[in-house]
Formats: sequence, structure tokens, C-alpha cells
Amino acid sequence: MSICFVATDHQHLEALSTICSAFDEATALHKFNVRILVDSSTREAVSQNIQHPAIEVITITNTLSDTLNITHQQSRIRCLLCMDESTQQQLISYKQRFDIPPYLVRFHIKAIEIAKTEANRKLHNENTDINAFIDFEVKQFYDHVYYGKRDSLQHLDNPCLLEQSHTDNACTVGRMLEHLILALLSPSRDHEVRGKRQSFSHIKLSYITHFYCNQNNIDSVVELFRRYERYDPQVLQQIHFVIVDDGSPVEYDIPDFNLNLSWLKIKQDIRWNQAGARNLGALNAKSTNMIISDLDHEFPESTLRALLSKPRVGNKLYKFRRKNLTDNSFYKGHPNIFLLSRGVFFEHFGLDEEFAGAYGAEDFRFVKYLKAQGINHYHLPRSLYCFEREDIDRDKSYHSLIRDLSFNTPIDARKKFEMQYFGHDNGHSRMNLNFDWELLKENWLTCNDTPPADTSWSKRWLLRQLKSLLCG
Repeated sequence: MSICFVATDHQHLEALSTICSAFDEATALHKFNVRILVDSSTREAVSQNIQHPAIEVITITNTLSDTLNITHQQSRIRCLLCMDESTQQQLISYKQRFDIPPYLVRFHIKAIEIAKTEANRKLHNENTDINAFIDFEVKQFYDHVYYGKRDSLQHLDNPCLLEQSHTDNACTVGRMLEHLILALLSPSRDHEVRGKRQSFSHIKLSYITHFYCNQNNIDSVVELFRRYERYDPQVLQQIHFVIVDDGSPVEYDIPDFNLNLSWLKIKQDIRWNQAGARNLGALNAKSTNMIISDLDHEFPESTLRALLSKPRVGNKLYKFRRKNLTDNSFYKGHPNIFLLSRGVFFEHFGLDEEFAGAYGAEDFRFVKYLKAQGINHYHLPRSLYCFEREDIDRDKSYHSLIRDLSFNTPIDARKKFEMQYFGHDNGHSRMNLNFDWELLKENWLTCNDTPPADTSWSKRWLLRQLKSLLCG
């Protein structure tokens, strides 16, 4: 991708020199194709300040639009920068031809009174993404306008001051230029201005599972995720796998997986802490839609692929039908495997950790509690199935805990009574994350794809809202 700085302002050669030197210093930007577009009269002044071979100085031939077209064909333009209003207007006209336009940054070199008009509002605020300043006093002038001290003048939205010596940042103009452009073009980045940042907005589905191994090894866990590794990379890029070790006493090394993966461990060995493990997994999920599953079930690639395109689950809880791979028959869904919304999950306090420490009832009561809050309960179609795993060695890579409902039966009976006689907001202890935990390992696949353009989303959202109101 390309960054293009259009340097045709002859009136501010000193500022032009500062910006070009900043580009030269901004080594983190050299991974992009940095092009400085000049006319013949400013080429020499620009070239004197550019020493790095990664920065190309290009003389504008014919029109600015023609030169930009050639540059864009060589490497997609993602960011445009300029110093004067005439160039700013040309760049706005140019970028409007794209479904996903490049960002536009305008450097304001001097404090100029800009009349408060609709045309100036559109020019400087609506159609310009960043109003940048090198000089603190220039920015301060426009700050006074913004805070209402000059009502007749146009204020400037989205200000960014590159000269930071007066603040606790104390970083150079070059580092701030890096920060400005990286913040626009690299949601995931590691930079000395404000450190490491990462975006997870490309994650469309979180897959949460947990395990407790008190035997020989964790092969049952590793084998499942080795199979998931072989799925289509385009599918895997959009799924976040969250694995929670529920305090296993067995020692192990976590292998490397070619997945978006977070491996967490609860530090206390709380028997049958399934509720806590699931709450912890949901806390670390990076998407709205979540699958919560037991380790002894597996999802085919076709199911996961289809769920990526499913809209937000909202006030619904789905169960999966299970498929017998021997005769292709289907049987009822497991009571402990769900597709649901992360927001709904936490709005209603997740699973009740009062059940932790003994076997059973937390899954059944979780569903009953959500139903009482008005969360509708459905089964997904048969095409979106899961199946029981046959490769688990329950004598070596599983657990030996006793399944006995005796301890949790009276707890469940009380919660049922509370809900029945005191109202739907009762029947949940609201105990949540009642333990210490740590992140043992994390891995994120590289994802450089820009999402497809979707400018009609707001209209669809409005139609859904109207439909919801009309249907009650």
C-alpha cells in the first residue's frame, strides 16, 4: 500500500522541509510505499531532505489526478497528505471515486481565519480525516475557535499536533508522524508512541472450550486443535479459539498452533468448575457470537464456515443437533453446547459459580435462567451440526472425577424455588470469576485484509429496528 504526500505548496518551504525530514526519520513507515509527489519547482528542495531509499520522490506530470492514478495502479493508495487548501480540494475530488477511499490528512502551517460556512465545514471536517499541526501555537489558535471564543470562524475537527515537546509524550515530529499514519493504517501495531495495539474486529466467531486433565497428558486437547488447524485458512482467520485449563494438576507444554488462540489456566484446582471455566472463556472472547462447547465434541468446517456469516445472535440461544457419522442419523443436542451472544451472556451474569465444586446442574439451570429473562431457545438446522469425538482416551488423557448430583441437587432446587416465588431476577447467585487465572499462551494469525465496502449497513440496521418495533 502507498502513502502519498503531495508537496506543491511553495509558500511554506520550511514546513515542507520539516515534514520531509520527519518522513525520513519515520522508519516504521518505510514498510509502506512512501511517495512524495512534487512539481518541478519544489523537487530540489524536497530531495535535499530525503535520504532514505524507501521514500520515492515523483514529479507530477500532466495533472495531479493522472499521477495519482499511476501511483495507485502500482500500489494501492491508503493515505493522502497535503499542505494547502487547493491541493486538499483536488484530493477530496480524487478520493471520492473509491468505494473505500484513502484517508486525507491536511497540514495547517499557519493560523488562518477560516469563515464558518457549510462549504468549509465539509472541506475541513466532513471530507478531511485529520487536521494536522506542526506548531503548537497554530493548533492553539484553532482550539480557541473550537471552544467557542471565535464563533464566526470554522473550527477544525480531528486535530493532531506533531510537535509534542510541551507534553509528557515528548516524542519527535517523526515519531508522531509515524503514530498518526500507523494509527490510520495499522490497527495492529507495536510502536514507541503508546506501545502495542491490536485490533480483533475481524474475529466473527469465538469457540470456547475447557478441560480438566488429572491423568497422564493433554493429548485429547492437542489432537482436537491439530484437526482444526487443517481447516481453510480463510475460515480460521475469523475464529478465535479460547481454551481454558480448569486447574489441571498434570504438567504439560503448550504446542504451537496455527490458530487465533488464547490458552488460559485457572490457578486453583476447583473440582467441576465448569461454570467458572466457561465464564473465563467468555470474558476473553473477541466476538459477539460464541460457541461454548465441551471438549468431547467437534465441529466440522462446514458448520464453522456457515456460522461466520450468521448475523448477531441477539436474544436467542441455539443448540446444535449431533450427527452420528456412522449412519448419518441425527439425535438431540447436548444440553451443554450452545451458540449465544457474548453480550447476553454477561448481561445475565454467565453461568452460576455457586455450582462449582461438585458435579452437575449448572448447565440446565443456565438455560432455565436465560429463558426466564426472555431469551428465546432454538435448535440450529441439521446442516449446522456437531459430533461426538471417538479419539479421546478417557483412561490417559481425560479426568477421573465422579459424576454425582448429590451436592448440587439441593442448590438447584433452591434456585428453582427462588425463581418461581420471588421473580425471574432471582435464582442466580451472581458469583463470577471466583478464582485466580492466568494467560499461558496467545497466538494471532496475520490478517491484512481490509473488510469489503458496506455503506448501506445503516439502512439495513434502521429497517431491522423498525421491524422490531412493529413486531413488538
